[in-house]
Amino acid sequence: MFGCRRSLLLGLSAFGAVSLGVLFIDAAWQLAAIRALDVWLSFGADEEVMGHHAAAAVEALRARGVTPFLVLDEGGAVASEVFPGVTKPVAMIGVAEKGTADLRLVAHGDGGHASTPKTGGATAKLARAISALDANPAPARLTPTAVAMFEAVAEVAARPLSLVLGRIGSASGLFARILTRLGPETAAIVRTTRAVTMLEGSKAQNVIATTATAGVNMRISVGESLDEAVHAVERAVRPHAQVELIGGSGPTQVAPVDHPAFETLRRVTREVLADAHVAPYVMNQATDARHFHAVWPHVYRFTPFHMSKAQRESLHNVDERITRASWLEGVRWYERLVEEA
Repeated sequence: MFGCRRSLLLGLSAFGAVSLGVLFIDAAWQLAAIRALDVWLSFGADEEVMGHHAAAAVEALRARGVTPFLVLDEGGAVASEVFPGVTKPVAMIGVAEKGTADLRLVAHGDGGHASTPKTGGATAKLARAISALDANPAPARLTPTAVAMFEAVAEVAARPLSLVLGRIGSASGLFARILTRLGPETAAIVRTTRAVTMLEGSKAQNVIATTATAGVNMRISVGESLDEAVHAVERAVRPHAQVELIGGSGPTQVAPVDHPAFETLRRVTREVLADAHVAPYVMNQATDARHFHAVWPHVYRFTPFHMSKAQRESLHNVDERITRASWLEGVRWYERLVEEA
């Protein structure tokens, strides 16, 4: 394999402008580099639409005989304000990502003129289906990765939170239920999520719809398959609507945290981002890394930039940004990673 003992896959695709000391960015990280001066850059332009570029890159690398020591894609940031009682920034390194699927709920009914409506039409059936889905969320469960994340955070949390998080594995069922009540971010840690997005009915104000549809975006928890997640939605909305699977895939495998690849990430982070404490986690978002993770086990997701809660909330939003200092620090992190790996 080009005379190399091992390989490192990374990536970079960023667009932005510097303004008033802050870098406004729309960034997707995908970098690839091979040890011993061989460097591979894998650029993709269709991640957001579940395209094929990353899958083609995987096949090209396999054809060249590349077996990576480490694959790194975009992922968790060096996040401050992660939990109450945790003042130290936490470097969230993704070791897996949830599956993702797009569904369509479809309800049918009699059409006609809006001046003479019937009860129980397509839109009413769809509304009942959506309400049923909202009232019956997926079961809550703490995965081993979630337990490991909370145990890592416990090491830098203030008392009594540190005592609670450090023992979360011994009462995982209870803590999973508590996390569902603390807000959407913590709820997403412990369950498959279902978000109703696009709605469609009649094409005119005075026409009763014969068909009404709703889009549902799912993020499927590690440990649950795509089929299981779809069947659960079908049970929830029956008999009000039918469920169509538009497309999707299940969660990835979980990359090990007891492997030299993860230790390399931890070591570089401690050196360059000295104030950060490393914790593994499962990404809720979908990245191109899932294509690599289907083939190779040591795939991780990390974006080495300090980000406040407000900056994280700006992702894919108005004024998406990081500071200039954080950007330069992240560049140094990537340099050290290539040197160390």
